[in-house]
Amino acid sequence: MTGEESGNPESPEQDYKRMEALNRGDWCYLGLVAKAVIVSANGIGQTLRSAGLWGIESDSSEDYFASVEKDELAALRSELESFGFSARAITRAFQSLERKDA
Repeated sequence: MTGEESGNPESPEQDYKRMEALNRGDWCYLGLVAKAVIVSANGIGQTLRSAGLWGIESDSSEDYFASVEKDELAALRSELESFGFSARAITRAFQSLERKDA
């Protein structure tokens, strides 16, 4: 019985091929986190961040990455609000988002 016949779309052979592709470096696991750097009047910087989501397969769909990004930004927004930042200030800051690798 194949994986699909048993209701499981992944067969042991498909799992093996997927892990071999990982070993070859065809894909990897990634994490996404949203960060905000806050600078006080004294010039001291602090970084606030969302919890992040780790273990995302690098070949996931762009829609999935966009969804995770949206969730992480929402979590960061909530964290910033808990520190007393206004929704208006956060929205203004989010207009200058910068995406970084690493």
